[in-house]
Amino acid sequence: MKKIVISLVMALAAVAAFAASRAVQARVDEVRKAYENRLNKMQNRPYEDILTGAFVVDDHKMLPGTGLADYHTVYYYDDDQKTEADMITPVPQLYFVESRVTLCHGNYVYYYELLFDQDTEKPMFVYATARFAGVDNSLVEWRFYFDKRGNIIQQVPATIKTDSEDSLYPFYNNYKQEISDLVKSHLNIFHALKGLKTP
Repeated sequence: MKKIVISLVMALAAVAAFAASRAVQARVDEVRKAYENRLNKMQNRPYEDILTGAFVVDDHKMLPGTGLADYHTVYYYDDDQKTEADMITPVPQLYFVESRVTLCHGNYVYYYELLFDQDTEKPMFVYATARFAGVDNSLVEWRFYFDKRGNIIQQVPATIKTDSEDSLYPFYNNYKQEISDLVKSHLNIFHALKGLKTP
């Protein structure tokens, strides 16, 4: 009898794991489609309206031990999805962020893409890369997929670890917290730029 119960529990666990795996894959496919649609929308805007719905921020800082750091960020948003109560003033809705950070006189370059659900402002996808000048094949890439509540459900590569702290910066210590901070930071900056309340 115990063997039958154990077998039944194992079978149910396998079915549940399979169902969860299918749900994650369905969400990943949904995110990929949204990402592709957004890239097409940004690339196919009329030339004369190239900056409509985009806010560009350039910042330069002197950092201790690293020297000049250059930040170039573009916030893409829509005005046509929601309006305020008076139905006159459009509410800008963030859907994509593109950011490049250059450190140590160009020796370190970090690049991010963040895809947001413009209705909920929850993150859908984060793509991050790190590259080190003067080192062959130094490009490292990460992809993070989020569920509808904004939680990471899949990352590529599946494990994020290395012997070199430099090659994983800024995800060396606690990459999930770093990604969460990155998402919140860009959302807060966008809200500040557009005069919106931060949730």
